[in-house]
This record gives sequence, C-alpha cells and structure tokens, in this order.
Amino acid sequence: RRGSKGAAVRRIQEWLCLNALLFPTASLTVLIDGDFGAGTERAVKNLQRATKLTPTGEVTPEFFERMS
Repeated sequence: RRGSKGAAVRRIQEWLCLNALLFPTASLTVLIDGDFGAGTERAVKNLQRATKLTPTGEVTPEFFERMS
C-alpha cells in the first residue's frame, strides 16, 4: 500500500510494468524505485479497474497471486 518501501514494492513495480504489455490502455508503467507512492497506487488502481476489480490501490496477496 501507499507509503510502503523496499524490495517487495520494487517487485510489484516490476510486475506492473510487465503487465503493461497485457493491458496497454491501463497506464501501468511506473518508476521502479521501491517506493509505493502516488504513481504506483494509481497504476495498481488502473490494473484493478482493467480487471474488473474494486480499485483500492492496495496489493493484497490474493490480488498479486491472481494477476501473476
């Protein structure tokens, strides 16, 4: 979630950028810096919308598992 930092956030950011190829109109590309800021939160919400999920902006283990 927003405010988180570290390797797990970096992994999520990489994952978002990779999924940008599958959802080219969803604006998923983010800066891979390990900081879950506004841009990463927006990209997560965009992916949630693109996959017909409630756009919370939070990456739960279930959401990550479903999308990977």
